[in-house]
Amino acid sequence: MIEAGVTYNTELFNKTYDQCLIDFNHIDFYIHVMLPTFSKIGLLWLTNRMNPAQEHFLSESFKQKIYSEIDKITTNTNKKTTWLLFLPPNEHHEIGLLFSRFLLLNSGHNVIYLGANVPLSSIQQVFKTIEINNILFFSIANYSKDNLTDTISFLSKNLTIPNKYIVTNAQGKNKLFQKHNITLIDSIKKFIKLISK
Repeated sequence: MIEAGVTYNTELFNKTYDQCLIDFNHIDFYIHVMLPTFSKIGLLWLTNRMNPAQEHFLSESFKQKIYSEIDKITTNTNKKTTWLLFLPPNEHHEIGLLFSRFLLLNSGHNVIYLGANVPLSSIQQVFKTIEINNILFFSIANYSKDNLTDTISFLSKNLTIPNKYIVTNAQGKNKLFQKHNITLIDSIKKFIKLISK
């Protein structure tokens, strides 16, 4: 996958992706291929051995594949619950959120997907229109993590919803999460167990 990204080789990416889906199911592919690939990309980017264009090429290629898998999911008329998925302002790391959408839809949930860099005031508008049972958001980028306290305070103050979930690598935030009744999702297995109920 890295080689395909560095050389902007769509054919190699598609070939490698197709082979991976023969070897792995979607969840194992995410755990054993995508996550390690993005960890490696992060290291290459930090050491100037991969440029932003190469990283964007690879990210967009993965996103296209996830969208394609989402399109294959048949609509379930007996939805379990409704989830609102978004990334807060200045958060653009969308692949984990997009894969969460795939998992939720595949498990029979309804998903309102807002994507990246969503103004917090926009989230309130969704709640005025449709009943939401759960919200899930990611905070990965440094700017997003730096503003995590403000984001969480806004959500707690303006949304009356008991089920709020976050995926983040921010350190030392457990008291903040507990105070605002937000559950940290720290593994894909934990998330799958949660949505399979």
